[in-house]
Amino acid sequence: MRHKRNYLITIALLLPLLTGAVEKSDLDVQKISETVADALPLLHLNQLPLNDHVATNAFNLFIGSLDPGHSYFLQSDIDRFHQRVLRLDNELKKGDVSFANDVFGV
Repeated sequence: MRHKRNYLITIALLLPLLTGAVEKSDLDVQKISETVADALPLLHLNQLPLNDHVATNAFNLFIGSLDPGHSYFLQSDIDRFHQRVLRLDNELKKGDVSFANDVFGV
């Protein structure tokens, strides 16, 4: 079930990439992000809350899914992204997917 939770968080982070530019999408990405963040504790077997630990795991999955061969991002990029990792859970709960857009921009 842990993989299901991490999978859903990764989808929430990847959502802007899957839908194209957020501004051009008919999807309400903010509402989808809020809904996924609210549903995660209910879907997990242990009903763990979306917190910094879960956000850190999601961050690692997200970066790993975008750059599995470690050939696109520089270490300085990863370090810059990592500065926001402890805010990811709060941002997702608010529907803020700017982190995913920032990573995609790099």
